[in-house]
Amino acid sequence: MKSPASPESPQAPSSGRLRFGDFVIDPQAAQLLRQDRPIELRPKSFEVLCLLAQNAERVVSRDELAAAVWRGRVATDESIAQCISDIRRALGDADQHLLQTVPRRGYMLKAPAQQMQAAPAVVQVPAPVGGAGTERPSIVVQPFANISEGARLDMLARGFTEDITTGLARYPQLFVIGRDSARVFGEAARDARAVGHAAGVRFVAQGSLRWSAGQVRITAKLVQAQDEAVVWADHFDGAEEQLFTFQDEIVGRIVAALVDSVDRQSHRRMRSSGTDSLSAYELFLQGRELRRTATLANFPQADALLERAIALDPDFAPAHGELAYLQHFYIGLRTTARSRAEKLDIGMRHARRAYELAPDLPLASLVLGNLHMRAHDYPEAERWSRRAIRLGPGDGENYAGLANVLSFWGRSEEAVDLMRIANRYDPIRPPMHEFYLARALAWTGRYEEALPLAQSCIGRAPGLWVCKMVLVVVLAHLGRMAEAAAALADWQEQCGPGAPQDYLDRGDTVPGPEFDRMREGLRLAGVAEG
Repeated sequence: MKSPASPESPQAPSSGRLRFGDFVIDPQAAQLLRQDRPIELRPKSFEVLCLLAQNAERVVSRDELAAAVWRGRVATDESIAQCISDIRRALGDADQHLLQTVPRRGYMLKAPAQQMQAAPAVVQVPAPVGGAGTERPSIVVQPFANISEGARLDMLARGFTEDITTGLARYPQLFVIGRDSARVFGEAARDARAVGHAAGVRFVAQGSLRWSAGQVRITAKLVQAQDEAVVWADHFDGAEEQLFTFQDEIVGRIVAALVDSVDRQSHRRMRSSGTDSLSAYELFLQGRELRRTATLANFPQADALLERAIALDPDFAPAHGELAYLQHFYIGLRTTARSRAEKLDIGMRHARRAYELAPDLPLASLVLGNLHMRAHDYPEAERWSRRAIRLGPGDGENYAGLANVLSFWGRSEEAVDLMRIANRYDPIRPPMHEFYLARALAWTGRYEEALPLAQSCIGRAPGLWVCKMVLVVVLAHLGRMAEAAAALADWQEQCGPGAPQDYLDRGDTVPGPEFDRMREGLRLAGVAEG
C-alpha cells in the first residue's frame, strides 16, 4: 500500500479547518480566511488550495490535481495555472514564498499546515431584512453543475444559476442569498445540509445541465437544509432552443414550492425580457463576466462581446443593460472629458433601450440611476436607483447601486445602512461592494472601520484603483503618514502622477463636508492642489 505522503496518492482535503502561516482554510464554509476575514477565491481555486494544504510541504503533480479537483473532467494546463495564479493573488504571494512551482513536477505549499478543531462558518447571514419576527422563506441557489463532456456548458450553467437567483430575488416574500456568496457557499460541496448551515438558509436549490447532440436535460430540486428532505424535484428535456422556457418553468415551480401564497400571476414568463438566441446569451455572459472584473483593460473586449450579442438579437434587454452599465464603469475608472461625454451618451442610449424593452428589468433602472449620477442629475439618479430596489428587493446589487449614488451626493450615512442591507443578501461581498462600504465609512469619518475594508478590497482586486484612493485618505486621517504616502505612490504608479488631482477636479462627488474630508485626506498625504 502506498504511503499517504507518496507522490502518487495525495491526501484528500478533510472537512476540518487547516491553518498555515496567517491563513485558515475552512472547507465547511468554503472560505479562505486571514485574521478572520474572508478572502475571495473561485471555487475550483479553493479546491486546489485545499488539496495543496492537506498535502503541505510535498509536491502535488498536475495529474494529481486534475484527478482530485476536476474528478475525471478535462483539466487543461491553462485552467490549472489559472487556479495557481488565483491562489497566489489571494495569498499575496507574487514571489512564490508560500506556493512554489516545481518545474516538470507540480506545485508545493511550502508552509506546514496544522489541523484545527472544527468551527462554524465565520460568515453568518443576519436576520432577513425587515426586522425580528420576519419569517420569509430563505434560499440559496447552488451553482448548477455541468455534467456534460467538455466545458461549453460551464458558463451557461453559471448564467443559468444567476438568472434563477435574480428571478427569485424579485419576490419580496423570499430572502435570497446573492450570487457571489452562493458561489462560495455552494460549489465547494454538494451537501445541502452543510451549504444551508454555512449560508444560514432554510432551503437549498440544486440542479445540473446535460447537453448532447442538440438536446438538453435540466434537473432541479429544492432541498430543506435542516434534514435534507426533498421538497420538490423535476427534470426537463428538450431541444437546446427550449432552454430558456425550461428556466422559466423551474423558477416558477421553485417559487410555488417555497411560498404557497405567491400571486399566481407572478408565475408569468420570467425571461420575457431575455432572448431566444443561445449564441447571443453566451456572448452576453462572457461580456458580463469581463465587466464584473472592474478592470479597464478587459472593457474593450466586454464591449465587443455585448455589441455582438445585441447584433444577434437587437431586442435583448439585459445585453443593452449590461452594455450601458459598462459605460458607467468606463467613466468611473477615468476617461478624458470628450470620452466621458461619449460614454455617457452610449450608456444612456442603451439603458433607455433596455427600459423600453423591459420596464420591469431591475438592471435597466439600476444603470439609469448610476448614469444619471454621472450626468450629475442626483435627484433623478436616486429615483431610478430606488425603483431598481422596488423591482428587485432581494438583490444586494440594487441596494449597492443606490449606496453608490448617495455617497457621491454627500449622503454616506445612508449609504452605510444600504451597504449593510446589501451585505445581508451577499455576505461574501464582491470587491466593489467593499469599496462602496469603505468609502461611505471614510467619508463619514469612521476611518478605523474603513481601513480593513479598503485593504481587503486592494488585496482581492489590485486593479481597482478607487480602493487605493480610499486607503490614502483613511491612512492620512489616522496619522499614518508613511503608509499614506506609500499608498499614494502606488495609486500614482498605476494611474499616473496626476491621478489624485484629476479625481478632485473631475470626480462626481458633490462639494460639501464629505468632499472636504476626502480632499483634506489627500492633502495630508501629499497631494498639492493645483
